[in-house]
Amino acid sequence: MALETVLVPTFHRPALANEHQANVHGHPLEHLPISAFPNDPSMATSLIPDVLYGNQASTTWLIVGASRGIGLEFVRQLLRREERILATVRDPNAWHASGLWSQVGSDHGRCQMFVCDVLSEASITNFVAEIAAIPGLKLDYVVINAGVLRYPNRATELSFEEFAFHLHTNTIGPIITAQKLLKTAIPIGTIVFMSSDSGSAQLFREMEDGIQGGPQSNAQSTSGLSVLRNFDKADHTQHMAAELKRNDDDTIILAMHPGEVATEMSNIDVAWQVDGIITPEQSVASMINVIQKQDLRSLKVNQDRLMNNLHYSSEWGKGERWGSNPTDVGMSRLALSPSDKQARDWFATKASQLGCTLTTDAVGNQFAIRPGRSSGPPTCAGSHLDTQPAGGRYDGILGVTAGLELLEVLNECWIETEYPVGVINWTNEEGARFPVSMVASGVWSGAIPLERAHNLQSVIPMGDSATMESALRGIGYLGEVPASWKANPIAAHFELHIEQGPHLVRSGRKVGVVEGVQAYRWFSVTVTGRDTHTGTTDFPSRADALLAASRMILASHNAATRVGRGALASTGILEARPGSTNTVPGRVRFSLDIRAPKDEVLDQLEAVLREEFERLASGEDVGGLTVGGTPGLPCGVEWRTDSVSEAIKFHPDCINCVAESSTALFGEQKVEGMTMGMTSGAGHDSVYTSKRCPTSMIFVPCRDGISHNPAEYCEPEDCAIGAQVLLGSVLRYDKLRATR
Repeated sequence: MALETVLVPTFHRPALANEHQANVHGHPLEHLPISAFPNDPSMATSLIPDVLYGNQASTTWLIVGASRGIGLEFVRQLLRREERILATVRDPNAWHASGLWSQVGSDHGRCQMFVCDVLSEASITNFVAEIAAIPGLKLDYVVINAGVLRYPNRATELSFEEFAFHLHTNTIGPIITAQKLLKTAIPIGTIVFMSSDSGSAQLFREMEDGIQGGPQSNAQSTSGLSVLRNFDKADHTQHMAAELKRNDDDTIILAMHPGEVATEMSNIDVAWQVDGIITPEQSVASMINVIQKQDLRSLKVNQDRLMNNLHYSSEWGKGERWGSNPTDVGMSRLALSPSDKQARDWFATKASQLGCTLTTDAVGNQFAIRPGRSSGPPTCAGSHLDTQPAGGRYDGILGVTAGLELLEVLNECWIETEYPVGVINWTNEEGARFPVSMVASGVWSGAIPLERAHNLQSVIPMGDSATMESALRGIGYLGEVPASWKANPIAAHFELHIEQGPHLVRSGRKVGVVEGVQAYRWFSVTVTGRDTHTGTTDFPSRADALLAASRMILASHNAATRVGRGALASTGILEARPGSTNTVPGRVRFSLDIRAPKDEVLDQLEAVLREEFERLASGEDVGGLTVGGTPGLPCGVEWRTDSVSEAIKFHPDCINCVAESSTALFGEQKVEGMTMGMTSGAGHDSVYTSKRCPTSMIFVPCRDGISHNPAEYCEPEDCAIGAQVLLGSVLRYDKLRATR
């Protein structure tokens, strides 16, 4: 009975012998008194189909004990929500059973009544057998409202028979009903044990009941089993939940109190008065809200809030304007710059407001951690707030703000995770200012020494004397916590990111389930020739470093094309010295970025380039690059390795969490056309986290596949889709941890 993988059922209408002879199972409606249908006496012979109809996208609820009071109010509200309902009564001939049918009215096609007397095991068994025979039935929510008021807090006044009756109806009957339902093949999402004991009393003393919080908050504040200290069935339901967890069953078990509700069932006369009694409508509306929010499928990110946070955080470090809308502005927020400090301060403030503990480590990584039910390393969503010098406002920023939105949803829905969860802002992911990308997550993972990171020299602006350590100290983010997975472990890492490529856009899909990251290597290549006057030095006498470098750059493109298998080669930085119009450059440095899905392909490409660069520097022709030109003097060439990242395969558990969350969002029928498995072409902090904890990524499309560009853009709906999958992935992993 996996909660996230059940299919929406198709109900089949059987042939009825008499279209006007509908049944309350085993009890023909004609046996009910006409007074049962005060608004429409003709309903006594109306068709009440034996199967459920209605909108197939709606959910199915089973309300055990629906003839009056709280149970009847559940039926009323669920009908207004256009849900499908199975409702039970103990005795269809009892006067109060008429209330159910009078409320069903013209919507009877979506509500079916059964007999289930929780005082009778035979009745329970027969009822469960009846619904188990419905083809394709799934039960999204089961509410067992079997409490019969005998006011157990006045135990000194209860007779043996009354106390036994109380235990049977409030504990034994509900537990046996749930037990028998769970033994069927019916997929069940959530089972709610809802006790009306003393909650249905008009006069009620909170201190005796033991429930904390005001009456209107009872349904929310007591939705967890841990606080139901005085419920007879609390221990039993806790054991049931633990057993389901051991058996890998995802059915959620809840125990709830309706609050102090005024109903016609009150039969207690006590000497005290309590203010704030709520109506059944208020109680049930609150309980439905809490019940659905405990179900992962019902947790929804707030798109407007997500986008407001993304754009607000982009106020610091604005770049080029590229369009006419207020947010059509790129970003230029270099790592550890004054604008980066402002964004970091905002992140810290938001994290504090959301109830997180904030930690900053020795390379400036910020960890915002929300506590869970149990202690342990947090399951985290992480990305970065630094940008390219001429970048956009979605690369990295979306991942961090989606992580904060995750925390917002958990807080507003009163969700207590099994273990801590958190959001991470990694430092200098871009590698634009300090030229080692993902350097801070690399230090955390132990792959990059802290000293090397601290000594990195700023390359933007040219001539900047700052090191990474001095820049951290300058903005107040040189943390005291060691930058180490040992000192600051995380249990898993999920990263939402724009794809930064065209594949999702071309395919029309919305989510990339990222299975790994391709290998890449960064080099600084220096070509040394001789500075000479452009007007007095003929071509044969020149050692032109820029001409040789330009041939090498073109050769890298051609070689990657020949090697194939996804190989790429790019140059993004080119510096020529001395930088004078009338001087032949004698020294040129250029960046070389090579990538491939597999390490062995990258090995081959690097070997080819090293050999060809040497030949080109010496004056040899490679691939016709010197054809038509004049040979000159030889140059020298040197390579410096700046960064190496091996091909990465992400953890199957995390990949599965992303895939399952996508399925929950799009549905079994549509998920294949909305998602695709992918290998990331770009490096991300998840590369390094994957070395120390289970990791995966979620990609969403960006317009035309453009990134590292002011016009980088992701539709708000796609941002929200990604954030929704991120939310589901983190919570699914948290649940997975709890089963191990």
